[in-house]
Amino acid sequence: MGCQANKSQRSWFTKRERARRWLRSAGQSFWALVDQGALSLGGFLTNIILARTLSAAEYGLFSVIFGALLFLNGLHGAIIAYPLSVKGASGSHVALGRLAGLALLLSLVCALPACAGILGVAWMAGVLRLAPWIIGALLFWQLQETVRRALLAHMRHSEAVWGDALSYLGQAAAVWGLAKMGQLSLHSSFGVMALTSGMALALQSGQLGLGSALAGKVWQTVKEFWSLGRWMLLSNLVSIFTVQALSWTLALFHGPAEVARLQAIGNLLGVTHPVMFSVGNLIVPAVARARLARGVGNAGRSALPYAVQGGGFLAFYYAILALYPRGALALLYGPGSAYLGLEAELRLYLVVYALIYVAHVLSAFLCGLEQSRVAFLAQFAGSVAALFISLPLAARGGLMAALYGSALSSAAQIAACLWSFRRIAQAREYVGAWSH
Repeated sequence: MGCQANKSQRSWFTKRERARRWLRSAGQSFWALVDQGALSLGGFLTNIILARTLSAAEYGLFSVIFGALLFLNGLHGAIIAYPLSVKGASGSHVALGRLAGLALLLSLVCALPACAGILGVAWMAGVLRLAPWIIGALLFWQLQETVRRALLAHMRHSEAVWGDALSYLGQAAAVWGLAKMGQLSLHSSFGVMALTSGMALALQSGQLGLGSALAGKVWQTVKEFWSLGRWMLLSNLVSIFTVQALSWTLALFHGPAEVARLQAIGNLLGVTHPVMFSVGNLIVPAVARARLARGVGNAGRSALPYAVQGGGFLAFYYAILALYPRGALALLYGPGSAYLGLEAELRLYLVVYALIYVAHVLSAFLCGLEQSRVAFLAQFAGSVAALFISLPLAARGGLMAALYGSALSSAAQIAACLWSFRRIAQAREYVGAWSH
């Protein structure tokens, strides 16, 4: 009887702890979604205001330059922000502040070649006079992203959201105010980006509590950042090529109207990007911390609640689109739009996006295990499948064939991730056997 009572009591405590863990992860998921939503909404509103206010030529220049900023920020995210998320996840608040201080220093060093690239873009676009404003926007954007990712490494999304709202929603509000006063221009647009990012940087730096890194650990940290970030850097480059290649292929073989059809259904699914990004931002530090505390075998439990919660939200939205595709297209583009006939394509794209989400979760898990090289190889497998399956299908059959090919390439990435997990598990069992 006593043994049964003890067993029952342990079971009750286990269930209670599991429920507490899921509630805690649900709260973190909520704030992560709010934080990512502030970023996405601010960027969306800023682009809409600029498109409606600037001339077509000015907005075209802004789009070209902003695209260059996004590319450079992707490189920064790979070699600075991602390693900071992993290495900062398991340290104390003091250690995280010191690591973030070093990451800011590295960001400044890496900004030197990035600024040279901005000068080249501005010169080729014939707007060299804008270079100081663009460089200011790039520099403060990257510095604020560094401090922001340090906060996210400790799951402090509820704190980070205030600075992110100041940066992105504040940017949209300032651009709207300038437009109302008739003062909105390319100069003021990039100036606002620099100003709001700088203000958010100051706020989040105070929240984080920056510290100075020990001089003896600087070179060691640089090597660790590069060891982790170089594979993420390659992954970002491969991802950019793969996404753009599909649009280029459709445009080349079927004309720009086919690309517009792809973009039309993509806009309905693009609203789920904040969910995907927030889930990835949660899984990477959670897995990194769990791996150090409880080992590789138990790290998956820390990722599961975030993956399930994000997947549940996406499943609800995807179900609505699958049941009422024509109504969703009519709501977005109007009842007389030519895009209303894309019901079958939209349903197939839902399958593609579901596979993309699974691949994104598995890749984030690998990155949390510090297996960024393996994550890159899995993504590379998907890109090879896209090159030899998706792009030829797109060239031959247009949008619908391209979507079938995209589903196959995402499935190839998922299969590569699962195969990698099996290899990692086998290696862990082998090491464990020899350790005994």
